[in-house]
Amino acid sequence: MNRREFMGALAMGWGTAYVLGACKEKDEPNPDFAQKAGKVAVVGAGIAGLHLAKRLGASGVDVVVYEKLNRIGGRILTDKALNAGKPLELGAEFVHGHKSDWYKALNDAAIALDEPDENYYHYYLGQNYTANAAANHPDLSRAIALAENLENLSGSGSVKAAANLPDSLDYILDGLIGADYGADIERLGAQEMAEAERLWTAGERDFRITVGMTDALNLLYADVISKVQTQSAVSKIAYSASGVTLTVNGADQNFDRVFVTTPLGTLKRNDIVFLPQLPDDKRAVINGIGMGAGMKVVYRFQQRFWPQDMTLWVGGRHAPLFWVSGDFALTALVTGKYADDFNQRLNANASVILPALDDLDAAFSGAASAQFKDQYVQNWTGFGGAYSYPTPGFGSEARKTLAEPIENRVFFAGEATHPDGHFATVHGARETADFAFEKLKQVV
Repeated sequence: MNRREFMGALAMGWGTAYVLGACKEKDEPNPDFAQKAGKVAVVGAGIAGLHLAKRLGASGVDVVVYEKLNRIGGRILTDKALNAGKPLELGAEFVHGHKSDWYKALNDAAIALDEPDENYYHYYLGQNYTANAAANHPDLSRAIALAENLENLSGSGSVKAAANLPDSLDYILDGLIGADYGADIERLGAQEMAEAERLWTAGERDFRITVGMTDALNLLYADVISKVQTQSAVSKIAYSASGVTLTVNGADQNFDRVFVTTPLGTLKRNDIVFLPQLPDDKRAVINGIGMGAGMKVVYRFQQRFWPQDMTLWVGGRHAPLFWVSGDFALTALVTGKYADDFNQRLNANASVILPALDDLDAAFSGAASAQFKDQYVQNWTGFGGAYSYPTPGFGSEARKTLAEPIENRVFFAGEATHPDGHFATVHGARETADFAFEKLKQVV
């Protein structure tokens, strides 16, 4: 079973609607803890940073959040202009599983969720196959079985090597597996993927937030937003046993502790200079855990040309995964080597029509170009990638190393630090904030 049953949830067709009941965690003011924690900075206002600020503030800690963007949310970004006023997620899209604290938090706020339906079409060797036809196809059935049983992968190399399937299935597997994990099957570690599948505990049902992810953040973290200083880039963190100094927009600010929640990609690029430099083992896992280019490309059309029952389409040569994102819109999730190719094209010509449209033309007899209206590209490469992924040799233990505090002054959180299979998810990022908060409580 795929750890999220993620791909089916990408469908546009809303299934059963849920308005959730009540369940809540609560931190109480703790003057002794607040005094010992001291003045705390959080770097990054994605969900990990916001959740840390909420828990710290509720405990009475003096906290400020620095965010280099002009908004909160990080890799959460909802647009309502591209889809006739309906939420279109340009970043994180799903509530994965019904057993996570994130699900419970939405539950507490009575935020409505939709559980999408699914219906795959598989494009293979020049022909579209429905889900039923694919399940009975001698090649496609093997690819589907692999994607549904990732916990059984073995071997120290890549998923592609472990799969031992015909090269002709690579586009199918990159649609079913690679895009799910923010990469492609040549970059994903086989035994590391299996480990993540076995560690997954969030449940298999997936949901969309009906008002959109961004609105949900604004509601759940309304009491924290005043603590966020946007357009505030942290370029240096100097730390010692006595405290930390952050360089923010060129000016030094002194704190007792700092929580770094920025995406792994920014650490890979050394966007923040640490003085002294990070320990060797931490730098090794930063370089080793995967995070590459990633983007969403929304193609809008004059009218629908795909089958009425299709909600997902896999197998494109340039973009292996599409889902229906509006009445006349398809979204491609482009990761791994496919995103590298798209970035090269965009760097050469920012207004180029990206060739995933060619994939649709090939599968639907030129109808995509005939009905094409425009495209919108949300490129997450500036974050160093869409989300982290497991590479050969860098699994759960590597993420534990990444999460370890330094001198009880510099703490780390964010999806890439999640050791228990929930990386690359919103609820996983939120959980790492809880982990980091608990580590602070243990040392003060």
